Amino acid sequence: MPKFSIVITTTRPYLVGDAIRSALAQDFEDFEVVVSDNSAEGCKEIVDGFKDQRIRYVRPSEILPLVPHWEFAFSHAEGDWQLLLCDDDAYAPNILSIIKQDIDAHPEIDTVSWKPAYWEAGNPSSADDFPRLNLPAFSGKRTVFSCRELVEEMFNSGIVMPTGLKKNLPIIPRSAFSKRILNKIRAAMNGKLFFPACPMTSSTLAALALSEKTLIIDLPLLVMSIPVESQAYLVSDQERVKAWAKTMEYRFTPIETILFPTAHLTETLLRTQNELSEQLGHLKLNWEEFFVALYQQLVIRAWNMQVDEGLANLDKALAKYPSSFQDAVHKRLSKLNAPTPWFQSLARTVLRRTLNAPARAYNVLSRNKYYRDQILDGRRNGLSNISDCTRMLGKISA
Repeated sequence: MPKFSIVITTTRPYLVGDAIRSALAQDFEDFEVVVSDNSAEGCKEIVDGFKDQRIRYVRPSEILPLVPHWEFAFSHAEGDWQLLLCDDDAYAPNILSIIKQDIDAHPEIDTVSWKPAYWEAGNPSSADDFPRLNLPAFSGKRTVFSCRELVEEMFNSGIVMPTGLKKNLPIIPRSAFSKRILNKIRAAMNGKLFFPACPMTSSTLAALALSEKTLIIDLPLLVMSIPVESQAYLVSDQERVKAWAKTMEYRFTPIETILFPTAHLTETLLRTQNELSEQLGHLKLNWEEFFVALYQQLVIRAWNMQVDEGLANLDKALAKYPSSFQDAVHKRLSKLNAPTPWFQSLARTVLRRTLNAPARAYNVLSRNKYYRDQILDGRRNGLSNISDCTRMLGKISA
């Protein structure tokens, strides 16, 4: 069996070539690439064009929804450690050798994660919309976390993946899972690895619930691109959001709409808890934090949606709780002031400059060009496509 399986899922053949190319460019030899083709037009000719025996091409008998397709794709992987690579993303050329070194040093872990960078190709017809690589700050440190403590923090947060916690969770598009933990998840969840509405949340929580330790590598080893048609833009289209909401089955959360990005995370968290009651049944979601966070997201951030409709849905859900609970939530909300967009922009600028000042000083002293959060102009840094970005990450992480 190979040491690693890189599972590439694709619905867009015109994008998948870069993902495959980044997988085959690894400086570590013991791996396979499973390309699972879920596109209407098919991408077998593209795969065959690589003429590489490490690639295995698979295709379901019919076009599948996302979650069944992920299940199908991973059912064909044979590696001791398995990674999911979406068709619009790409790996640094040394990601497998880095992971191998860390899992050898920490045999107790079942998941290992890293940071992503984000590539925006820009609009070539607009002089103001230039290609850019959003590069996160990094230290190169390795940190082992207690899975139990991370799970407790997910429930205490009320919104599952707040920004600070999210960086430490083994989220499958930027993590490697051992075959051992994947088999444990299947055994505990009736043969499934993933649940809707958010398969990333379900697999993350299940892996944490069934293992002791997880490792975080504080390096950017993955480039995630943001094409216009990506799911990342889903929340900006209200009609698509409402159509998506009709396909979801909300059994555990009081919100009857998916107007809020965190609502479907929480639904998936609670559904996974129901399946893993032996490991997770003692935990309670912090519902007060849940409602306060949703109000904040809707009123302060707006999420490009109709605020009045969202507030009405939230009030309807909150009305199902005892008056004492409602009073506690409203008391918290009364202390929140929704700043104007102008003030928000000013606050973000001041905060960013304040946080970056020590990093800039560190850069000067250490001559480290890539330490703090940066937005790199692709034109000035020789970045014209995602492959250029992966080569840059390889140099950085080396």
